[in-house]
Amino acid sequence: MVDLLSLARANPDWPLQNAQPPSELLRGIAEKEVEATKKRKQPTEDQLLTAPAIVYGFSFSIKKWGFFDVRGLREITFEDQAYDQWS
Repeated sequence: MVDLLSLARANPDWPLQNAQPPSELLRGIAEKEVEATKKRKQPTEDQLLTAPAIVYGFSFSIKKWGFFDVRGLREITFEDQAYDQWS
């Protein structure tokens, strides 16, 4: 889960480098942007070029806060026949 604000609240002494969590006043604006983003299909070229390579959040698999390198992310390729192979 990518959530810089919750990480900052749960770990006030966490070294965030140059990342800054949004203030409480900006949270409402950020939530509106999240809703607008849900409607958008693909990020623009400018958004891709200016997106951070590292994001902060919570790993549900190891149950810890941390940062994640997202430079290698790519679109998921689904294998529709995967379950049929186990028959």
